Amino acid sequence: MNAIGLYDTMVMGYRVKVQPYKISIFDEDGSIEGSQIPNKLVKYVIGEGFCDEWLTDSTRIKVNVYRVKDV
Repeated sequence: MNAIGLYDTMVMGYRVKVQPYKISIFDEDGSIEGSQIPNKLVKYVIGEGFCDEWLTDSTRIKVNVYRVKDV
């Protein structure tokens, strides 16, 4: 982790970027529909301690899912 609390890692086959109060998920193959997969990814990220420095019971986390197109 660097000074601003940024993680850029692979979780369950998805690229996930974790910043304070914001989690970005990059859907490269268009497989994410609905909220089931993002919810699982967020629970995993929290459970593994990626958010320990800023997560509280009242913290709201913004989750963005980005559809990545081939260039």
